[in-house]
Amino acid sequence: MPKCGACGKFLSKADSIRCNCSAAFHKACVGIPETSSVKGAWICPGCKIKKPREDNTSTPVKGLADTYQSTPNSTNNSADNTTEEHLVRLR
Repeated sequence: MPKCGACGKFLSKADSIRCNCSAAFHKACVGIPETSSVKGAWICPGCKIKKPREDNTSTPVKGLADTYQSTPNSTNNSADNTTEEHLVRLR
């Protein structure tokens, strides 16, 4: 009987899942509900880390300038209400 790659306990076929690298895990140890079935190939956490990331150059990146931009009519922006008496100087 094989052992779980996460917890080290023995596995049964009913509640285990196997990767192409032959590592086996309890479904619960890798966050898969025991009642669900996995369709297709499943990749274990160890193999997922080794797999190179796909190209994400078309994904927009939110910059800091967008985060701190304020509009004149903004009521939820606490930066609009800042005064000198609220500033704290660190030494």
